[in-house]
Amino acid sequence: QKYIQQPITDCKISGATELSFHKTWLQTFPMEVTELTHLRALKLLMNGVRTIPNELANLKALKVLQLTHNPLTHVPEVIRQMSQLEELDLSECELVEIPEWIGELQNLRALGIGYNHFTRLPESIGLLQNLEELELSHMEAMEDGAPLIEGLLPSLAPLTHLKKVDLSDNGLTEVPPLLQSFTQLEELDLAWNSGITHIPPWMRNLASLHTIGLNYLATLELSGL
Repeated sequence: QKYIQQPITDCKISGATELSFHKTWLQTFPMEVTELTHLRALKLLMNGVRTIPNELANLKALKVLQLTHNPLTHVPEVIRQMSQLEELDLSECELVEIPEWIGELQNLRALGIGYNHFTRLPESIGLLQNLEELELSHMEAMEDGAPLIEGLLPSLAPLTHLKKVDLSDNGLTEVPPLLQSFTQLEELDLAWNSGITHIPPWMRNLASLHTIGLNYLATLELSGL
């Protein structure tokens, strides 16, 4: 189809380093993209792509891969071969697990994995020592109604160097105490966690923190700040 082929052709001719297919009704990954070895950013947002070909590993210059809102049930295995990636967004897919090898992506600076169906995080996620931004919003509740996020947070304990964390819409009833050790934190999103009623005094010690998302926290008491 023209709306798919034309951007690829234009990218080949111009040498553009970013290619985006946003809500273009893609059902399969366009294989021609794997020939664009100069690409630095590939964004396939809000499509119907279920599998990613191994040939994607041909894109050695790729730094940004956004696969947001595609019906992917597993993190594509080919990503394991793409250790050069600095930004990976797999939020709003249908992921049922995060693989142990995620910790091998040592160049990652930003990772989006929220709004999915997995119920645990591998300990290897703590090996991402260059990670600065983590999006882990809108995770489902456990069968007993307890917030799933509470069971995921311990795996993040080694990531004290994070600068931006999104924990919005997770059914939290308190600001996670784990964050006390995130001394480099600059931005924290806690919006839509209506069970949070107060801001703990220890947050004053997060000297780098300059932005807190508190939207839709109707019963919040701000005296802790």
